[in-house]
Amino acid sequence: MARINSRQVEAFRATMLTGSVTEAAALMKVTQPAVSRLLRDLQALLKMELFERRGTGLVPTAAAMALYTEVERSFVGLERITAAAEEIRGRRTGSLRIAALPALSNGYLPRLTGQFLKERPNLNLAFFGVISPIVVDWVLNNQCDVGFAEVPIAHSGLPSQRLA
Repeated sequence: MARINSRQVEAFRATMLTGSVTEAAALMKVTQPAVSRLLRDLQALLKMELFERRGTGLVPTAAAMALYTEVERSFVGLERITAAAEEIRGRRTGSLRIAALPALSNGYLPRLTGQFLKERPNLNLAFFGVISPIVVDWVLNNQCDVGFAEVPIAHSGLPSQRLA
């Protein structure tokens, strides 16, 4: 059995939203015959009538109403994916693991990152208080994203910057 495609679903949704194939075409920025073809192909694939002609317009069938509920769920999911991508792109979500000397991880760094977290409420920030050799090991093995250790760092493959 052939599979439905996203353009067919988009045409169905646009027609349900606007109540008209012509308006659905305008919404999709395609021609009215293109939307009609997409709807016809979708109905053939699903083996069900989605719209009935009444006068000059289309009326959704009970099957169309039931299908529309599922289509809207998928579009909400797509909108959530888009929003998540925007959050990730803006670095406002995700996780950040910071390994540091206990004196830093237990007091100074959490206070320092307060404003950073207010601007990124969906960011999960974790501090780990460990000694410098472990900080270096964790950074090298991707067990943390950022490390604060005592200098000197005795590893040439690890970029470092002196802070004070």
